[in-house]
Amino acid sequence: EEPFTVNRLGVLMKERYFFTGNGYSYMNASVAVKYGEVLVGKSEWVLIDRGVLLNSRNKNVQEQEAMIKPPYREPEVLPMATGTILWYLNSPNNERSFGDKPWTYTCCKEKIGEHRVVLGGFTNYGLVVSHYDDCDYDEDDYGIGTMVKFDS
Repeated sequence: EEPFTVNRLGVLMKERYFFTGNGYSYMNASVAVKYGEVLVGKSEWVLIDRGVLLNSRNKNVQEQEAMIKPPYREPEVLPMATGTILWYLNSPNNERSFGDKPWTYTCCKEKIGEHRVVLGGFTNYGLVVSHYDDCDYDEDDYGIGTMVKFDS
């Protein structure tokens, strides 16, 4: 049995999202190299938001981070990607979180250099996982999602 990682999630989604060959609409190569094979330390339950926090768009990353209150925390790539895809596969009407109506991306905790990894733009072609400097600027498509981890 293969360990569950961001890259493995893409492999599992390849049949449905075959356009790019990796199961994502777009997976940035730097993100795939740095975070794609990071293993889950232990099993845990994670609750994720299905969208960005209200009024977190058009704010820089420091303002977005300040909006997160315990028990919520900054989103992490693997749980957010997993939860987003599972919600889509199991929702009655194939609803897409972090989708294109309107275009929505969450800035994640992980970084490539100085730029946050982002996740979203989920369309018929799959989910986008990349890194942009847009989390550092006031950008309408970018907000901050949240998650809560529970010990198993």
